[in-house]
Amino acid sequence: MSLSHRLLVALLILAPGVGWAGEPWMFDWGERCRVPVTERMEKKGHSATSTFVLDLQPVGSGFELEFTDFEMTALDGVDPSDPRARAVFEQLGQQAALIPVTRIDSFGRFRGVSGLDELIESVVAKRTQDDPELAARMRVALSSPQMRAQLEEKMGDYWRSWVESWVGAELAPSETREHASEVAVVGGVLPIAVKMEHRGDAPGAPGLARLLLVNTTGGPETAEMTRNMVGKLAPERAEEFRAMRIMVRKTTTIEADIEVNGLRPHRVRIVAEMEAEQDGQVHRRRDVREDTFHWDRSEGCGG
Repeated sequence: MSLSHRLLVALLILAPGVGWAGEPWMFDWGERCRVPVTERMEKKGHSATSTFVLDLQPVGSGFELEFTDFEMTALDGVDPSDPRARAVFEQLGQQAALIPVTRIDSFGRFRGVSGLDELIESVVAKRTQDDPELAARMRVALSSPQMRAQLEEKMGDYWRSWVESWVGAELAPSETREHASEVAVVGGVLPIAVKMEHRGDAPGAPGLARLLLVNTTGGPETAEMTRNMVGKLAPERAEEFRAMRIMVRKTTTIEADIEVNGLRPHRVRIVAEMEAEQDGQVHRRRDVREDTFHWDRSEGCGG
């Protein structure tokens, strides 16, 4: 995929998720909580399975959430004990250790991260390697106030899909709500259509509800914002993009089986479908992530 197509997709990938504001479903995992999670991902034609432990600790008037004990258990069907894949698994483990600590308020709302500088430097080092000039340009671009704010918001996507999207959003079984929203991204403001649905009881533990959240964006405003983003991040390509016919679209579907009393997710599946069209050439991408929470092996968590 060319640089121009990568920039189109990057705009959509970086766009933070959107939740719902209402009442009165409330967040409550207890004062201190450690819960194991199994994650399965399909991305760019590859599949991976990993495990980690979420460690929620009270700090001040809110909480800090740390990803700990990360272990990659399979990559494209290959076991980590396979000598051919050992270096890849070690590298992925090192990258996971750089996931920033998430700050959460007492209501379960994302409030930022700690450790963003280390993550940015890791991304720059991985993407540029033997190109010091490109590394310097990336550091400047990623360290701008707008881009830092957008990256920080992006770091909240995990928590939003698990908890924040459902805070306050009481729905009756079979009820559907829709509204228009927007998020600030590099290049402008991204309009998003939001739909939430209560699909009734979910199989498993008593009190589980199956909830659906769909965010959709795309259209002329998104194309113009893409051009603005290119002007900021790759000025030498700005005129080239200005002359292009561009269309970008993204739909993110979150399906969550969750205890609405306390907002403890048991299974969360996220499907992100992206389409970028440039001068008639269409590129599509579909990423899938499914997280399974093992509350039967949790520690603390109000139990």
